[in-house]
Amino acid sequence: MMADGNEEQGNLLPSHKESTIVENADRAELDAFVAYLQERYQRKEQERQQNISPNRPAGVNFLLYDSSFKKNTVFVKRLKQFTAQQLPSLMQHVSRFNLTSYISGVCEALVGAKLKMSDIDAALTLCTHLHRKYANFAPTMFESWQKLLSIKPCAPVTNPSKMRVDLRFFAELISVGIFSCAVGMSLLHDCLFGFIAGDEKKHLNLSIVLSFCKHCGNEFTGLVPTRMNELAKKYDVTIPMSQLVPPTVQSDLRNLLQDYYESLVKHLQSEHMNLHLMEKPLNETAKVERTTKKHEYEMLYASTSSLADLLGEGLPLLEELQEPDAAEEETGEMLRNEILDPWRNSETKSFYVDLPDLGNFLANYDKGKEDDDENHKQATVQEQTTITDTIISKQLLDMELFDLDEHRDDLLSASSCPEDEEDMELVVWNQGDNEIFKQATHKRILTADDENSTRPDPNSKHYFVQFAKNLQCCINREMIDKAAIEFLQHLNVKGNRKRLVTVLFTVQRTRLDRLPMYARFVAIINLISSDVARELCHKLKVEFFYHLKKDQLQIEPKIKLIRYIGELVKFGLYEKEEALYCLRCLLQSFQHHNVEMACALLEVCGVYLFNCTESRVQVNAFLEQMMGLKMNTLMQDRHEQQVESVYYLLKRPVSLKDVQKKLPIMHAYIRWLIFQELGKSNVDKIILQFRRLNWYDMETSNYAIQCLSQAYNIRYQLITYLADMLQGLSTYQRKVVVRVIDTVLEDIRVGMAIHDPALAGRQIAMIKYLGELYNYQLVESDTIFTTLYSIISFGVNLSHDEPSAIDPPESLFRLKLACKLLNTCGQFLNIGDERHSFDHFIVFFQRYYWHKKSHPIFVDQRCVGMDEQLNMYPVLMDHMYHECLKRLRPNLKVYSSLEEANNAVEDLRQKFFNGKSVQQVDHVDSILLHDCFSDDEKKDVLPSSSAISNLKP
Repeated sequence: MMADGNEEQGNLLPSHKESTIVENADRAELDAFVAYLQERYQRKEQERQQNISPNRPAGVNFLLYDSSFKKNTVFVKRLKQFTAQQLPSLMQHVSRFNLTSYISGVCEALVGAKLKMSDIDAALTLCTHLHRKYANFAPTMFESWQKLLSIKPCAPVTNPSKMRVDLRFFAELISVGIFSCAVGMSLLHDCLFGFIAGDEKKHLNLSIVLSFCKHCGNEFTGLVPTRMNELAKKYDVTIPMSQLVPPTVQSDLRNLLQDYYESLVKHLQSEHMNLHLMEKPLNETAKVERTTKKHEYEMLYASTSSLADLLGEGLPLLEELQEPDAAEEETGEMLRNEILDPWRNSETKSFYVDLPDLGNFLANYDKGKEDDDENHKQATVQEQTTITDTIISKQLLDMELFDLDEHRDDLLSASSCPEDEEDMELVVWNQGDNEIFKQATHKRILTADDENSTRPDPNSKHYFVQFAKNLQCCINREMIDKAAIEFLQHLNVKGNRKRLVTVLFTVQRTRLDRLPMYARFVAIINLISSDVARELCHKLKVEFFYHLKKDQLQIEPKIKLIRYIGELVKFGLYEKEEALYCLRCLLQSFQHHNVEMACALLEVCGVYLFNCTESRVQVNAFLEQMMGLKMNTLMQDRHEQQVESVYYLLKRPVSLKDVQKKLPIMHAYIRWLIFQELGKSNVDKIILQFRRLNWYDMETSNYAIQCLSQAYNIRYQLITYLADMLQGLSTYQRKVVVRVIDTVLEDIRVGMAIHDPALAGRQIAMIKYLGELYNYQLVESDTIFTTLYSIISFGVNLSHDEPSAIDPPESLFRLKLACKLLNTCGQFLNIGDERHSFDHFIVFFQRYYWHKKSHPIFVDQRCVGMDEQLNMYPVLMDHMYHECLKRLRPNLKVYSSLEEANNAVEDLRQKFFNGKSVQQVDHVDSILLHDCFSDDEKKDVLPSSSAISNLKP
């Protein structure tokens, strides 16, 4: 009895000790939480008192600080990319410089900066320092926040991640007293109301609300986590509360959050019910859709649980979701029963299917194949004893996620045997010994053996190295076939096959063009010796899982590897199930490099797999899963484009054909003559056909004029012949030619009024067309000079401080237009009466060139203040300008600076104004010279709004 009593007492002691340890841990956690709140509230109270009545320096003291425009501008730019590591250097700048005139820029930079949560404390320190030094900082900062946080209800948030940080940053500014509580809380309440009011159904702003409650809820709404509340009641401890926000304001915010939480619970219950309705999917597409929905539901449930814990609310009871029975799922017979074409064109099919007949080259082809098969059966048995469970089956594609990780570890551990010294030499050579490669002979692979030639030694290392070098020169189908036949004739021994696998495996990561050729090479070798393909596929498989587990910075090796696998799949050397298994592993973590790898695999062999009966259903399911992940996760724009491109490459959209507008027969004939038939040899014939048109029919006449004016719709080399055709037509249809010229001039002027890079090609073509029209004497020289002066003056501001909107400083397109027009027709402006007018234009043209080149945007800021500044002006534009002037004026002495060009322009002004003041002239450079303009052209002719709206790039 005594023994039994001792045993019972011994059993009770451990449970009592465990409960004591748990209670002590809970009490320590509660005490730490209370101490943290007390320390935080006291620190915020001290900062708030100092910021409410700061001791700012007198205004006279600011005269002692440096007010350098350049340095303060750089400071404002640095604030736009603010990080916590920059705080010491920024604080030094604030203490040494006078930022009185730059406060507005500082505030806009801080509000617009893309901060992280870890940068907020540093940003608060900088804002506090600025607030205590400059009296206008707080009002200006608040105006900037008003622009950002004045959100209308139902308005979408373009960048939720930035808004989460901005909302906490603004709340902390109120907490430390930079903004008054009354003014700041009003804007904060309106902002939260804007997030919540129009988001009761979709809850797209849930992450923003949850972040605010987590970081600022205890101070602004009095929220305390449920666990801390329970521990405080258990141990009778009072949790400190902030005195910053009045209780009535806290109550209003809590009610707002409570209403949002109630709508969130309804949303969660609705999603839960929808998942129950999708309990038994009918096909693979429905299965993928259900998996995506379940993932969304789990994320919504986790967010709802976090918000409920912060608000002290309980979650509703929801039934546990049950996975559908896999036996009840159908296999998608509709997809399998379609008529499929894995290649989609005959050339691709011929490359991957039509291999050379080795019986024409190898006398003992059949016997050698049988002997080789017997040898490789024994090798396969030995390999299976060392590498266990490395075959991918269809059942593995449906394996759970945690089981996939274990399988990848097994594959990584089952690596192939290490290479010997000869193989390592081949790897080093193949990975980039370019000097040896350049010295190698680039002769083609031997076509056939001479009857009198001696057979080379198959075990010769030198001969194999030379063959490996020549193998990299095989850039087409014929050469790679000859290389494979040569290997089978002269080098097909076990040692060379092993070295060949190493050479084929170590392809340079940037030479993706070799992969299809190498895959075809392996396919031909596989007809005789299957160990090369088997060992290469195993190496690629192990390398794939190595890259999948180790996240590297370089994407090129991964893309090379996955495309190599895709090429081998299309030759039937790499199993389809294994390729699909690789794709599923990439879809587990569909982000970063995995997105590009998955898209590269489907780009190479996706069409083949999708159009094969045994893999069509799985590929279709993976495609739908990819699109679901794209829609429900945050991806980069280029990744989204890659996913969509691959999806529609495999699944061509089946939709109704667009009903194209059928042109009248005469309109189609006009387009055919101009845009398809026009050439150097048939200009006269096309002129004859155009003369036969019914020009009295307004519809036909207008459409012909429209086509004759669209020089940008034909090849650039044919613009000369279009002008020649118009010149031949001018003898018979003068009015038509005038309307075409007017349309061309209007198009050029509209293009100058709209700065759009998309119109660059169109403007170049039209300028070329105008020059050719002058060459064929269809326009006068006054029109050319008017256009030239308009190019260098229309909308141009010669002051560097006020850049033009339609001719920005960084845009050199106007200069290119002027050079293009001068190169086209400048040789005819250089003779006769136009020579003097052309001399005058060259002066203004050089002034415009130096105005562009001397702009600060083309001067390296690191060289400012040095004797020799590094000019970043584009070299190609500089060459174009000098070649244009040298071609037209070989002996011209060009100006060497902007000042010299301005002096030359001023001399011309004094010459033509005869002593009149410049202010008496209505317009400047473009109408300065009387002999270049008529009276009607001495004004800016702006294009009409209708012409701008009808301009199509």
